[in-house]
Amino acid sequence: MKKRRISYHIIGWLIIGLTEYTVYPNKDGVYSTVFFATRMLLFIGLFYYNSELVFPMYAGKRRVKAVLVAIGGAAVYAAVFYLLFKHLYYLDFEAALSKANKQMGNKDNSAALAMRGMLGVIVIYYFVLLFGAMFYWLQRSVRIAKGEAARLENEKLQDEFEKIRLQNLFLRSQINPHFLHNTLNFFYAKLLPVSPELSDGILTLSNVMRYSLQQEEDERGMVYLDKEIEHLQNVIAIHQMRFSNNLNIDFTVEGDTDGVKLIPLVFITLVENGFKHGHLTDGQAPLTIRLEVGDEILFRISNRKKTGPREISHGIGIDNIRKRLEYVYKTDYSFEINDGGGFYQAELHLPLIKK
Repeated sequence: MKKRRISYHIIGWLIIGLTEYTVYPNKDGVYSTVFFATRMLLFIGLFYYNSELVFPMYAGKRRVKAVLVAIGGAAVYAAVFYLLFKHLYYLDFEAALSKANKQMGNKDNSAALAMRGMLGVIVIYYFVLLFGAMFYWLQRSVRIAKGEAARLENEKLQDEFEKIRLQNLFLRSQINPHFLHNTLNFFYAKLLPVSPELSDGILTLSNVMRYSLQQEEDERGMVYLDKEIEHLQNVIAIHQMRFSNNLNIDFTVEGDTDGVKLIPLVFITLVENGFKHGHLTDGQAPLTIRLEVGDEILFRISNRKKTGPREISHGIGIDNIRKRLEYVYKTDYSFEINDGGGFYQAELHLPLIKK
C-alpha cells in the first residue's frame, strides 16, 4: 500500500507539472526549463515540509514550535523563490513588462512592478501549497484513524472502542424520538375527560418513553434498580391494557432493592422477548418473572412458547445484552438461556453494586 501511495504521489506531481507547463508554455524565453524544474522541486519540498512536519507538530500540541518551524520554512521558500526568480526569470520578465508598459503608455517603474508581481506570485503559490498540504494531511489523518479503529475492532484490544460500538448498538435499541413523548402527553390531556382508562394507558406509555429516552446514568453507565422495576411494571401494565387484562403474568421482587445499581434496559429486553414469543393466555403456564436481591442480583424469566407460525427474530436484542454485560461486568456475571422444548427460560446473575 505504501509503494502504491508513493506511485500515486509521483503521478500526481507529474500531472500538475505537465498541466502547468502546458497552461503556461515557454514563450519568448520567459520560462526557462531550469527555472520550471527547480521551482517544481521547491513546491514539492514545501508541500511535504508542511504536511510531514508542521501540521503533525501542531496537532501534537507543540503549537508554538510548529508556528516557528512554519515561519522558517516560509522564509526559506521565499528566499529560494526570489533567487530563482531573479537569476532565471527576472530579466526577461522586466523586459517583457517594459515593452508592455510602452505599448500601454504606462509610465510606472517596470522594476518596481516586476518586484510587486514577483512577491504576489510567491505569496499565492505559498498559500496554495499550504492549503494543499493541510488537505492532504487531514485526509491522511482520517485514513490512519479509520485504520486504527478497524484494527482495534478486529483485535478487540481497546475497551474504549468497544464501548463506543456497544453504545451505538444500545442507542439503536432505544425507543425514540422525543416528539412521540410530547405527543403522548398531549393525547393524555385531551382524552382524560373522555376515557380515563385510555388516558391512563397513554400516561403509562409516556412514562415508558421518558425512561427509555432519559435514564439518569452515573459515570459507569448504571441506573437504580428501583427505576428498572418501575419501568418493567409500566411495560407489563401496557400489555395488560392491550389484552384487557387477560395475560397471565407473575412478577415478584424479593430482597432489599434500595440503592442497588445495574446497567439499564437489560431486564426489559428479556421481558419484551417473552411478550413477543410467549403464549400468555394459559393460566397453567404464566409468564413468570422473578427478581431476587441478596448477595447478588438474580433475574429469572420463563414462558411457554407460542404454537404455530412464529415471529421472525434476529437475536439482536440478546446479542446486545451479552456484549453490554461483558463490557461492564467482564467475567463477573452469568447469563444462561434454555430454549429447548416448549418453554423458554433465561437466568441472569449480576454482582450486587450499591451507590
